[in-house]
Amino acid sequence: MKSECIFPMLLEKDKKLPLYIIGIGCDEYQKYINREEGLPYHQLAFCTDGLGKFCAGNREFVIDKGKAFYFAPNTAHRYYPLKEPWTTLWIVFSGAGADDLLEAMNLRQYEVFSIINLDESLIRYNRLFNTLSHEGSSHMPEASAILYSMLVNICRQMNAEDSYSQQSVSGKLERVLDYIKENYNTDISLKDMAEIAGVSTSYLCRIFKREFNLTPVAYLIRYRINLAKEILINNPDKSIKSIALETGFSDNSYFGALFREYEGCSPNQFRNLYSRP
Repeated sequence: MKSECIFPMLLEKDKKLPLYIIGIGCDEYQKYINREEGLPYHQLAFCTDGLGKFCAGNREFVIDKGKAFYFAPNTAHRYYPLKEPWTTLWIVFSGAGADDLLEAMNLRQYEVFSIINLDESLIRYNRLFNTLSHEGSSHMPEASAILYSMLVNICRQMNAEDSYSQQSVSGKLERVLDYIKENYNTDISLKDMAEIAGVSTSYLCRIFKREFNLTPVAYLIRYRINLAKEILINNPDKSIKSIALETGFSDNSYFGALFREYEGCSPNQFRNLYSRP
């Protein structure tokens, strides 16, 4: 894939389109780019070969084949190759409808994401490039429609990736929740739960926090306390110590302190509140 670019002549009528292309091109050997003031336009780029890095907003992202990066107008950024040849395809665009469309796609100041179907995106890119390469009368309206279709297709791929990712996270959580349900009365550590999910302890904490607004350990404690409440009511003659052991608390005093913290009263007071006549 050779390096080439087009900067089409823009007529005033072209600038009234919801989307219009400022420039489009391919850099087989992408050079170092550093724009401290950003560009006055939107830019979308994706990698077809090699390895590079994109930096924006004090963050750094490795970009390899099938990865894309976007940045909004006036966003400081830089990108450069890590492994040659780092080949990028890029589209610089603007238009009155660009902001609304990109907001609907959840593409904000800058984003990095995967292109699930790279071949399909290449077909659209080549069609866009070929349309703009024609000399003579303006082909911007057709190019605008192709770019819109390309962005919508990318949005659909991103949503599919997010859906798959969410399903994967849900599966990890379900494995941990099932493990807690079956083993709540044993000594369960954060490391144990992470191993069941097949993730790191820090990642497990993040997905628990996002899903339940609790850490995994806090969820486990709440689960045990909830079971203890049921046993307290359904078994009025059972001792507090035995209930503590049955629900996974090896220390009776610790169980009482946690119960009071979560319920605002001691286990005995809770039992009296719901005692049956």
